[in-house]
Amino acid sequence: MVDQGFLSYVKKLIHSLVVSTPDRVTIERLERDYVNVEGCAVPFNKLGFKNIESLLRSIPDTVESTWTDQHIDYSSSDEGSESDAIPVFAVVASPHSFYFWLHDEEYEDYKGMSYNMQLPPQCWPGRLACITPRQGQYFSMEASNYFYDIVCYRRLFAKIEKINDADNTCTMILVDPNSSLHTKNINMALIESGWVRRCYKP
Repeated sequence: MVDQGFLSYVKKLIHSLVVSTPDRVTIERLERDYVNVEGCAVPFNKLGFKNIESLLRSIPDTVESTWTDQHIDYSSSDEGSESDAIPVFAVVASPHSFYFWLHDEEYEDYKGMSYNMQLPPQCWPGRLACITPRQGQYFSMEASNYFYDIVCYRRLFAKIEKINDADNTCTMILVDPNSSLHTKNINMALIESGWVRRCYKP
């Protein structure tokens, strides 16, 4: 009998790995990235599958396999054209980058602004794509997983609070405009979880 808790964990990790790159993901790339993150191969045998392909076919709510060109796409409830999505790099005051996807008309606005200014506007509307690296001295794997739990599939605003010209970093507040008032500030949820500190000072 399949351990549903373990299956849920593997599905979450596969989803985050597929989402975490703007490039299209092959099965070989997914297997390599899984080993890099977990230190072991995708455990399809433990979950009762004969190979990784059969595992991926069984979780259409997590990924969609495009067998004609050997790529894997992720399932998402987001509206908008993924073909018009671009990565936005939001570097916080630690060794970690937060990647966001922009959708629809914001893509055209970005292309226009990118020719005239280097700094992003006050808010970027979009959805979290990934955090890199997923763990480090000041940001643990548990913090990354918790972060995914509270922002996955959510359309967020990444509001720039402060820009530090000295080291080219910025402090951001992640806001979900569709949440109730006390849960709008994603940063506060992270701080209250105990996984991250309010700020990082080297």
